[in-house]
Amino acid sequence: MNCLIKIYSLIRQIPGLILSCLFADVYFGRHMADLPDGSIIFLPCQDNMLCCGLAGIVSFKKKNKTDDRIDINSLKDMFIKIQDLCYENCRQNGLNLEDHYLGGEKQIAALFQNVRNLKCNDLFYNLFIHRNSQRELEKMADHFFEFIDKEQRLLDLQMGNLESDEVNILSRRIDFIKDIAWCLTSEIANNINKIKSFLGDDHETPISYEVNIFKQINAVLNSIDRLEVRGRDSAGISMMFVLEGSEFDRFEEIIKKKNLYDQLKERSSRDVLVNLGIEVNESGDENGQKRVAIALTYKVAAEVGSLGDNIQSLRKHIKNDTILHKLVSFHPKYHTISAHTRWASVGAISEPNCHPVDNSTSGSSAPKSGIIHACLNGDIDNYMELKNEYEQHGGVIPPDITTDTKIIPLQIEKYINQGVEVQEAFRLAVNDFKGSHAISMHTDLAPGKIFLAQKGSGQAIFIGIAKDYYMPTSEVYGLIEETPFFIKMDGEKEAQGRDGITRGQIFILNQDSAGGMDGIKAV
Repeated sequence: MNCLIKIYSLIRQIPGLILSCLFADVYFGRHMADLPDGSIIFLPCQDNMLCCGLAGIVSFKKKNKTDDRIDINSLKDMFIKIQDLCYENCRQNGLNLEDHYLGGEKQIAALFQNVRNLKCNDLFYNLFIHRNSQRELEKMADHFFEFIDKEQRLLDLQMGNLESDEVNILSRRIDFIKDIAWCLTSEIANNINKIKSFLGDDHETPISYEVNIFKQINAVLNSIDRLEVRGRDSAGISMMFVLEGSEFDRFEEIIKKKNLYDQLKERSSRDVLVNLGIEVNESGDENGQKRVAIALTYKVAAEVGSLGDNIQSLRKHIKNDTILHKLVSFHPKYHTISAHTRWASVGAISEPNCHPVDNSTSGSSAPKSGIIHACLNGDIDNYMELKNEYEQHGGVIPPDITTDTKIIPLQIEKYINQGVEVQEAFRLAVNDFKGSHAISMHTDLAPGKIFLAQKGSGQAIFIGIAKDYYMPTSEVYGLIEETPFFIKMDGEKEAQGRDGITRGQIFILNQDSAGGMDGIKAV
């Protein structure tokens, strides 16, 4: 009886619903918040939050030496074993799919790991300089795709005759094989071609350090390319190299011989950090020996454009920069890479506002302490307050720079000039900033390190842990090509500070380490 009453009640409501629809206001492509209640909206506009993206790399100096020999035959043998246990053979021989299909989970995982290992620096370099090995892997990838296509078609045909758990086994393992084929083609072969593009066709056989540097530059650009979906009105990349004094002297001699010295001087004397900017800073190491830092920055800013345009522009500038190519051949003692793609929230879309930004200003009575480059996701809510305070003490931020990110290196430098170590200066500066943000910074005052800070939940930083380097990015998809292993910073983590509860985390990635968790320091 109760059921009949409910049905009757629903039927009585139908005419009213129909009438309300007939007399309702109808809109297309409008924001719901702007319209009266009861409106019908087709294709409603919804607010989307576009954000910036950051990426970087810190390689390990103390990693264990790996075998750089490429055993193509071993990879072929593993693939043959997988092929021999295809669906048809398993069925014809009465083999259990869980235990035997494509050799089982362990066999596929072992092959995947061996293929992934080809991305490690030593193996990758060996592969890079041996064209025959590249051809063998390309053939193997072609066979993979043919095999995948065959197995996928069989699965589609037999799906109705299989148990659900058997379908899951076949689908999962076919996807696993697809990942291996993707790794061979997109993550190895395609990146070899991108790195060769940097080096040029007429380049002699490059040394391993050169290949590794451009491999890392390429990895960061690939990451930023994917992160552009967060925001793409501008993009920039900063490369910081630290050379021993004698190596820098040799580098300078070569630059003069190649008639590049005037270009070096012009690019290193600009007031504002823009595209092709160079900064040079001489200092002493812990033993008092001369060392020289050289930071090269590439930027692009465009209000209108397509995804991928900015990164193509950066690649072109890097490829054509003769000074960079000469520099990496001198095997710098330290190097770090930091990059950013921007969705402007504070400041105009321009090269001066494009991140990274540095600590250069005009009119300040305090000397420039070193080279400090910073990137920001999110906003520094008290930027104007800190800017006014800075300018009250005699500093002047160039009028071309209107981004709130500029205050980050200046605030860090303020504490350094007070005699504070870089790590503590970074912590104090981050504590001064209000709002939700993620910050990346590297400086020649702490060579071989990238400093990361996250405060609040509005932004994120993931630290990829690969075999040869750390790769901090704003999203997992920014690092997944390089490594499946990562940790996530927690911007909401609370800790008891000297002045009360603090929120957020600061991590420092150190090149003078063997990698893993040991090279990540929480402050």
